[in-house]
Order: sequence, then structure tokens, then C-alpha cells
Amino acid sequence: MKTHPPTIGLSLVSIATTWLVASTLASVAPASAQGPEIEISPRSVNFGKVDGSRTRKVKIRNRGDADLQVTQVATCLGTSPEFSASPPTATIQARKHIDLRVTYSPIDEGSDTGCLDISSNDLDEPTLSLTVSGSRKESGQGGGGGGANLSLKPDSLRFGDVEIGTIAELNTQVHNQSGSTIEAVVNNCTDTSAEFDFSPLTAFSVGPGQRATILVTYEPIDPGTDTGCLEVRDAQNSAVLAELDVRGTGVEEIDEEGVDLDIRKFKVKKEAKIGQDQSIRVQLWVHNPGVTNDSRPATVVGIQNTEIVYEHTLDVSDRPGNEGITKTRFPDYVPTEAGDILWEATIADDDTDEDLALAVTRVSDPSSTVTNGLDLDIRRFRVTSDIKLAESKAVRLKLFVINRGTIDEEAPAVLVGFRDGVEVHTETIDVSDSPDNSGATRFDFTPFQPDEPGEILWVVVIDDEDTDVDEALAVTGVRP
Repeated sequence: MKTHPPTIGLSLVSIATTWLVASTLASVAPASAQGPEIEISPRSVNFGKVDGSRTRKVKIRNRGDADLQVTQVATCLGTSPEFSASPPTATIQARKHIDLRVTYSPIDEGSDTGCLDISSNDLDEPTLSLTVSGSRKESGQGGGGGGANLSLKPDSLRFGDVEIGTIAELNTQVHNQSGSTIEAVVNNCTDTSAEFDFSPLTAFSVGPGQRATILVTYEPIDPGTDTGCLEVRDAQNSAVLAELDVRGTGVEEIDEEGVDLDIRKFKVKKEAKIGQDQSIRVQLWVHNPGVTNDSRPATVVGIQNTEIVYEHTLDVSDRPGNEGITKTRFPDYVPTEAGDILWEATIADDDTDEDLALAVTRVSDPSSTVTNGLDLDIRRFRVTSDIKLAESKAVRLKLFVINRGTIDEEAPAVLVGFRDGVEVHTETIDVSDSPDNSGATRFDFTPFQPDEPGEILWVVVIDDEDTDVDEALAVTGVRP
């Protein structure tokens, strides 16, 4: 049985630490209090073709630790008046959310587009934009409308190892969440392996609130991993309603005694504060694509300021053939000092693939004092957390800085990205913030286009005049 000692994450941090030493930086900087933090999901709404009026719900979340005041929801300049939203104002408590009801009522034929500006007391992002689009359904048209009407459960299928020449079957449920019947059809996405097939092959109807089943088969013809996706489209207008990711690996022969446990989700608390007994919950979800029902050890390691502050090993398992995933909760951790914690989860099972997941917790110290001179601290570091190569989207990286000093000057912020311990991207920008600014100033790094799957560890450091270490970590998971 192979083992996975918890050295990968430590080597990544060691790379970052080497750079820090070269930059003559020392211990960790106390971070500022977080305050309200707005997030909206989704960031765009396509109503599709509408006859009459249609309303969609958009969640406005407060990810911060203080009340979020939504002060205005208004249409952007040039937006069609056929779009509206309510409520126009709201108060959202910390870690809570509300539903914003966005309505589209087309009055004439043709496409309508625009956006809604959502203003709040989030000092980092005082205004967020929600893109909206739609068109009036011409008389005699059928179909069910935009992708928000239909969902897939699960939205990805992992076949695991399948012997060459044999056929594996999995299915997903299509759920129609609209008030009208949807005529749907399934197609292969571009570049999807021909070793995946599906049924039904013809258009099918899903009534309001009803479900339908899509059967997907995988028949590998040679060794190696095959990937792709299926598109569920509106049979009337060919609009994409949902996508299903598929993945499998063709092997010569399956070891009937082998255990294959894959990490499907690794979750830790994203932010915590010292001195307030805020514990960090650590949870791991695994899926068994193999044929043997047995447990294997999973190890979680937490590294803060280049030191291992957490290490626990528990046995994890999941029943073969289980369409869901099984959760294991590790012991909580209460941080005692400020600084980002890099978490690494690994499983020592019997297969040959690498079962690894990374996550980051930002630990801050609420007590902050003014420093004489230039003192630029990292208030927040945001990156695209999950991305698919097939969509050809770029990783976006945003840095928010706050000046806790007395001098208004620039300092270099250096960004480095590591995948499997190898540097894949580096960039330096000058950052600044006025000492009398009550908020934080945002800076954008150049978007990064990944070219292969894997987890990317991002490290950003500001080299200013103070003696603390202004460092932040983040992780991007790149899927096929």
C-alpha cells in the first residue's frame, strides 16, 4: 500500500518562505477587522425567452462579521426598463443572506440586456453589478426558458477506473424547477471523449416540478483518463440549460482487492480571529469509485508561518456504488496567532493517483494600532477558487490593502503561483492606500490562464517599511 506523507503542502510553504527571507521580511502582521462583505450569486441571470413576466431569485450573502446594509438596487445606465428588482434596500446580518427577486417583463419583441448595480456598505466593493438578459417569446414558441429553470443532481459523474472493453453506467436526475414544461435534448460538449455515451438520444419532456433521468455510459478503449461533458439544451432554441461533467479512466485490469477513495470536497473555515476562541471546523468528503468497501487513513495538516500547527489522521471510507459522498469531520482547531493557515488533506489508499486537496484559513488579530511610517497590510486576497479548463476561463486575482501607517507611499506587492511545488506565475505591482482611508484599496493582478489541471497555491507579499510579514495565501482548484 502506498503512503502519502504530509510533505507536499510543507514544500509549497517552504518555497514561499524562501522568497520571504530573500525579501528581508519577518513575523506576521496583525490583520484588520473584516466588517461586512457582500457576495451575490449568481452574477448573471439569463431569463431566456419570456411570454409575460418571469422572476428569478439572486442570493445576496454577507460573508463578513458585521451587518451589511444594502443601500440601493438600481438599473445601470442603458439597461432596459423591462428589468426590475426588489427589495431595493435591506439589512443582512453577519453570515446570513436574503433573496433578491429580479423580474423581467418584456413589452416588445427582441433581446434586452443590461445590469443592476447593488450598492452596500462593503468598503472593499461598495458596488457590485448583476448582468441581466432575456428576450420576448414570439407567439407559437414553446420551451422552458433559461438555465435557471433546470438543474442536474449530481452535476458531475466520476466513473473511476473501468476495465478496457467493459461498460460502466451512472445516471443523473434532471429537475425542472420552472412553472412550464421544458423540451430538452442532450448533446456532447466539444472535445468530449467518444468513449462516453448517453440516453435518451432524442428530445424529451420534463413537466413543471418533475424529474427525468439521463443514463451515461463509459466504455474505455485504451488506457488513460477520459474527460468531457454533456450539454442539456432547450430543444426549441438550443439554449444550454445545464452541463454535466464526466470523467473516467481506462485500465487494463482492476485489482479487486484495491481501495480507491477520492477527495470530492475539503472544507475549512475561511476566516477566524484570535483571542475570541473561534474554532476552525475541518471537514473532508470522499467518494469511492472502486469496488472494495474498506477504510484508509486520511491526514490533514495545517501549516501557519512555516510551522505545522495541526496534524490529525482518521480512517475514511465510502460504500462502492454510492452516488453521493461521505463526510468525515476532523477535530476543530483554535488558532492562537495571526497568519494564514495552509491546510492539506491527503488519503493513503491503494490506487496510483494523488488524493490531495488544499484550503486556506485567514487568521486575523482584531487589535490593530497605528504604525509610524509606511505600513501597508493585506486586508483581503481573493482568487477564483474553482475553474474548469474546458471553459477556457482565467483565474482572477484581487488584492485589497489598508494603510495602518502614517505615510502615503507605494510598496511592491509580489504574487507567485505554485502548482505541484513548481512556479507557474509571478507578477509584481505597486500598491498604496491613503492613511486616512477608512476602507481598503483594491488592486487587480493580471488574470492567469491555467493550461493543466491541479491545485494552484497563490502567495502574495507586500514589502513595505515595517518589520512585520504582509503575506496572504489562496488556492485555485483547476478541473479538467
